[in-house]
Amino acid sequence: MKTALFSRIRYRCRQVLQAWQPHFSEEELVWADAFLAPEERAVFLEMAPADRRHALDVAHLCHRESGELSPEGQQLLIKAALLHDMGKRNASIGLVHRVLYVLLGSWPVKSQAFHGWPLLGKPLSVLAQHASLGAQEAARRRWTPALVELIQRHHGDCRGERKGTEPEHPEISELLTLLQKADNRC
Repeated sequence: MKTALFSRIRYRCRQVLQAWQPHFSEEELVWADAFLAPEERAVFLEMAPADRRHALDVAHLCHRESGELSPEGQQLLIKAALLHDMGKRNASIGLVHRVLYVLLGSWPVKSQAFHGWPLLGKPLSVLAQHASLGAQEAARRRWTPALVELIQRHHGDCRGERKGTEPEHPEISELLTLLQKADNRC
């Protein structure tokens, strides 16, 4: 029990440090560019530095874990990893907001208590709804339905599931599992 607790504390401390002063190399950005179309790259570069660092970490982990996927599946997975938190661009989200959101338990109901607070309400609301906000924007941009679905459901949220019975991409379930696991580890 103590080991799990200390492991969790260490994980959260590492997250705070990475969000406080994120770093990326030029090589990482060039690597990410290989998976993104120009419009997607522009969206990626609009993300807060902390979100870009996190997205790169998720994408690297997805890349390492995607060996059994088709080349198209790997491309889609890494693209989704790089863009999965794009909905967070809808507010100015600082380190305090991120820490408070985690402490509140990451649920919209808990963050609604701060709805009327100008400096807390919108950032917490965006954090709670970023998957849906990102998927809505991706759909407006007419990105592929599979990419929209991966952005929408990267936290395991089933709202916004595809309407049809056939998946847009044959590996969508595996892609979603890999993306969720990587996101939870980074």
